[in-house]
Amino acid sequence: MGLNPLWQEDVFLTVQDFDHQAQILPAAPYAIIACNTHFFIHLIAVVHHFVPAELIALQEEYQERGQHLVHLWEDVWLSKRIRY
Repeated sequence: MGLNPLWQEDVFLTVQDFDHQAQILPAAPYAIIACNTHFFIHLIAVVHHFVPAELIALQEEYQERGQHLVHLWEDVWLSKRIRY
């Protein structure tokens, strides 16, 4: 269990190509990339301990602050990844 550091780096560097201000937030147990002040990406490993209600609550927390949070699963990224 846990986030693959190579996958996290791949996603982060890809996001950074589009937004040089992107940063990884210290938000344990979540791995969240802040793309800007309004858009965030939550990285979810293939093997994880989150239950759906927890992910929905996290997303609603961001919505209450007027921010958008997208959950990105590792297997989806790896299977849909476009190489440039």
